Amino acid sequence: MTLKETLLASAKKAKTAMEAMERCGEGDGERFSALLREYILAKYLLDGGEEEEDLERLSHLSVERVVRLAAEPGFSYTDVPGCTGQSSATEKKILLLLKIRDTLAKELPVEELIGARTLPRLAQVIFAARFGKRGQNGR
Repeated sequence: MTLKETLLASAKKAKTAMEAMERCGEGDGERFSALLREYILAKYLLDGGEEEEDLERLSHLSVERVVRLAAEPGFSYTDVPGCTGQSSATEKKILLLLKIRDTLAKELPVEELIGARTLPRLAQVIFAARFGKRGQNGR
């Protein structure tokens, strides 16, 4: 599969997962968590075979995957600081989290969002914020 085909397929998969998350109801916590994982893996161009739960590690895996797909041997974007002084993986993680927040939980404080370091915790925090349960399951 070419880079373009991979990007298009991942974008479609991510869009489908996001739309499904938006339709989740209060009793759909497990489904929401699975869809969030699917969304993040699609946005990160990861194939879903990863068992990794740590968001920072997934970000690094994503950057490594993009470099491999772009066929730029000998050069790793993983530790190259961008204009903010952060690594590409950190910037990618932050942008992804802000996109998720803007779409699914606009009222969720950024600090809570960034504080979720694993996929299960992120799903819990966002799901709780969507259904007004922060301070219970969301914290």
